[in-house]
Amino acid sequence: MVEKERLEKSIATLSVLYSTAAWKIKAETEDDALRVGLDRIAELVLPDIGAILTLDDGILKPSITFGLPKRVAKISEIEIGLGLAGEVFLTGRPIAINDLERDPSFIDSFVKLWGPKTALCYPLRINEKMFGVIYLARLTDVPFTKEEEWFVTLVSEKIDLAISMIQKQR
Repeated sequence: MVEKERLEKSIATLSVLYSTAAWKIKAETEDDALRVGLDRIAELVLPDIGAILTLDDGILKPSITFGLPKRVAKISEIEIGLGLAGEVFLTGRPIAINDLERDPSFIDSFVKLWGPKTALCYPLRINEKMFGVIYLARLTDVPFTKEEEWFVTLVSEKIDLAISMIQKQR
């Protein structure tokens, strides 16, 4: 029975991956593209907290979130180079941390307020220019898998493409 469940889960995952690879975000605004992308990630990756932080006056601020109260999202600001999201924005490289308690260099306002155990942060670019990050966290010690990291990469590329197309239409 366990093998059948594992096979069914693998088939479901492949289905989501295929549909995402062929998927084209149909959005009228950049916020729509970000929301659809984050929803798509949540569908497969199942984080407890998700956010897309974008650059606003030199500070990363949450544009789209789930798992956080709106009042927390409104006051959350992360400086470039500080914490997990700030480091990813600065370097342009994704970071996955399986034990945030043991890696204090990546503590940021999300970690302090909500205490996630594992986190994944991925850069967002348009034409190679950084404009934000995808921030995902779990409140349990379940690490993000390489497959989940790859999926976030795939969705981030779709978000970037959708926003580029929206901007060209202006």
